[in-house]
Amino acid sequence: MKMKFSFFTIVVGVISIKYGNRKEYVKKKEW
Repeated sequence: MKMKFSFFTIVVGVISIKYGNRKEYVKKKEW
């Protein structure tokens, strides 16, 4: 389960890098 979580974290990290700050801005706007 820990390995699965780590893999998920890596995927999320890669997606975040791919989309850049635009997604973070959208998240902040939603909050």
